[in-house]
Amino acid sequence: MDAVIPDLDMSGSDAAIQARLQQLEARSRDATDNTLTFERSSTELSTVVRKVTKLEDKEIDAIHLSVHQRAARGEIPSIACRKGCWHCCAQMVAATIPEILRIADQIRETWSGEERAALDLRMKGYMEATLAYREGLTRAKPRHVCPLLEDNACSVWTVRPIVCRGVNSTDVEACIRKREDPINDPPIPQIVGQFYAAMYSRTGMRYGLKKHGLDSELVELIPALMIALQDPSAGDRYLSGEPIFAGAKVTGREV
Repeated sequence: MDAVIPDLDMSGSDAAIQARLQQLEARSRDATDNTLTFERSSTELSTVVRKVTKLEDKEIDAIHLSVHQRAARGEIPSIACRKGCWHCCAQMVAATIPEILRIADQIRETWSGEERAALDLRMKGYMEATLAYREGLTRAKPRHVCPLLEDNACSVWTVRPIVCRGVNSTDVEACIRKREDPINDPPIPQIVGQFYAAMYSRTGMRYGLKKHGLDSELVELIPALMIALQDPSAGDRYLSGEPIFAGAKVTGREV
């Protein structure tokens, strides 16, 4: 991920900030653990993600409020992201397997056959466009647009990955420069508190998954989503310990 701007917005002492983030991680871990203890099923995997993202979103909402207030006073830059601004949606994305399964469930339940077919074509194009990078030619970062982007907006916004929820920029031009320069890969100024909230939330969930003997490693969004959409039993196979998503694992690549 890109460099973040110090104190944008994590007002307070370092100790207080760290304590708040650790508390968020612990709540995410406990939400995961308690849910799977109650019932170990594909449905409850979706419930886990819903609970964790709710915790994450609550923290991010508070951070955004502080950012808006301080930006209005001229203390820090304001958030530049708006609906229709898609420049950051041209990077590889990592997620946990339950996040992937939740996205697949929503697509399977709410999208038409025609919409699914169009998505399949976009995902095929994405896989072809990023193949060289995936095979080790990493000099230039992949900048193929996310197949889940439609009309310059996220088509799975309500169930988007945790990391996507954790990124907002304060400079649109910086986002454009990053997208247009995959070799030098210039950084994007981000909201530091928001990014950390996402990472600590996801880490807590991963600890909870690991406690229940489930694969907690990260997978690449699009290859993993293709696996999940092709097999309606993917959730059950994951819960049984089958390494169904092994081919989509993140192995040091940019995500």
